[in-house]
Amino acid sequence: MVYKTGAEKSLWHYNFLIGNYFNSNTDNTQNNNTRSNLNINLGVNIGKEFRKNITEKLNIFLHSTLYFNNLNALITTTNVEPS
Repeated sequence: MVYKTGAEKSLWHYNFLIGNYFNSNTDNTQNNNTRSNLNINLGVNIGKEFRKNITEKLNIFLHSTLYFNNLNALITTTNVEPS
């Protein structure tokens, strides 16, 4: 979700709820174990954007952004008895 505020040539932008979710299960028969991965990454960013007209059809956009991220990972390995 992105929110922009300010004048036409100078904007603040806020991006909320940046994230991803990854879940996987892997069976490793060679080592007799099962591995489960759960990764959750959430973040926000805040930035400033400047716009300048060079000509009628050419514009320049200058952009600076600060990112804040939080990654949580849960990795579980379970040993399985060979059959």
